[in-house]
Amino acid sequence: MVLGSALLLALFGFLLRRGGFPVIPPKEALAKVPAAVVAVYSIAWAAVLLVRAIRWRYLLLPIARVPWWRVIAVSLMGYGALALFPLRLGEAVRPTLIRRGGVGWWEAVGTVGAERVMDGLFLTATLSVALFSSTWLKPLPDHIGAFPVNVAVVPGATTGALIMFATLFVALGLFYWSREFAQRLIEQTIGRASTRASAWIISVMSRVASGLSFLPMLRFMVPFFIWTSVYWVVNAASLMWLMRHCGLSTTTLGQAWVAMGILGLGVVIPQAPGFFGAFQLSLFAGLALFFHTDTVISTGAVFVFYCYLVQVGITSLLALGAWVFSTWYDWKAPNSVEANSRA
Repeated sequence: MVLGSALLLALFGFLLRRGGFPVIPPKEALAKVPAAVVAVYSIAWAAVLLVRAIRWRYLLLPIARVPWWRVIAVSLMGYGALALFPLRLGEAVRPTLIRRGGVGWWEAVGTVGAERVMDGLFLTATLSVALFSSTWLKPLPDHIGAFPVNVAVVPGATTGALIMFATLFVALGLFYWSREFAQRLIEQTIGRASTRASAWIISVMSRVASGLSFLPMLRFMVPFFIWTSVYWVVNAASLMWLMRHCGLSTTTLGQAWVAMGILGLGVVIPQAPGFFGAFQLSLFAGLALFFHTDTVISTGAVFVFYCYLVQVGITSLLALGAWVFSTWYDWKAPNSVEANSRA
């Protein structure tokens, strides 16, 4: 895994250099951004992560009443692992750690998968609105940096992503409400070849479906979507604030939302540790819709640098803090987690 991670980092570093994108802008350019700006954005990003963590509990409540502190701690550790591990291997951390709260691994996988799908649907839908209501460059550049990639592919890719997540959301509902049909289908196909394999798949499917128990429950779905809206609005507003203070002074909330949305889609795919490469290229692609190339690779590079530094750095620090707190708490009161999960 270490060798693979090193190769991915080298590959993305090479691509960034070939594209003319400075990974680290000149010191003079970086010095123009006050330290207070970085500090304020760091606080805002920490708030974004906390809001994101809080809403997960509403998906877990139909399964077990996991204490707030454990949901937040596990979420922060999961976000840190997701940021640092390559190929999105960190996705398994939250389901693994939340088991101490009385939630089965496959049930937790169901909630995490559903969260990803609903996030994707919300983000692509709002990204489409922001994208098609914003004023782009005319004509759009036929390259991003030095890459011969037409920026016009971005709107089409957004529409495709919206269709994909809408389809996944429908599939999510069908998976939950049509379990008996799926079970019969598995028995009549895989079961003919192996009864044991069929039984295992049905068992896993049932447990994953149990993690989707929140779907018909408005008392859980409504607060989840409220917190989801807060999560993305604070994310976009703080991103706009950072863009403006890094020199992109004409940035609107719609443009910041587009940059955030393209970044969100860009880091979904498996990639190098720390989102390195995909993070930068996604943001540069978002900026290329609204700013000329010379601005993107100069002022835009300063914004991308600080955005990456803060998001990966604060995510990692909070994950470390959550791990230390969780370890200390479990050592001090080893029976408290089980007692709280039964409360």
